[in-house]
Amino acid sequence: MKISSHCLVKKRILSVAALTLLLIFSFSIPGYSQMTVVNGTNVRITGTTSLNSSVNMVLNAGGTLDVQGTLVLKKDLINQNAAANSLGTGAVIFSGAVNQTISGQNII
Repeated sequence: MKISSHCLVKKRILSVAALTLLLIFSFSIPGYSQMTVVNGTNVRITGTTSLNSSVNMVLNAGGTLDVQGTLVLKKDLINQNAAANSLGTGAVIFSGAVNQTISGQNII
């Protein structure tokens, strides 16, 4: 079976158009508004590491955050753990442009 060059050109144009639409939609869809540590997950920031977050940091019940390095938060910290937990021995820096809150179970 012989495929004409005209048919191949049409397929390439459609492929380029589909890729262009994909790129447009991937940049126009809003991102997540929070970073969530889910139940059973342990996020560890090691001693020489700095993590900067421009979204809310949410610790779901059963999720743990172990900061040995530096965590810089531009938004709020929401802790849903019912049991007392530590955020580690590192630094948690609140550096947002507006007032920030610590909320949830508030047990840290």
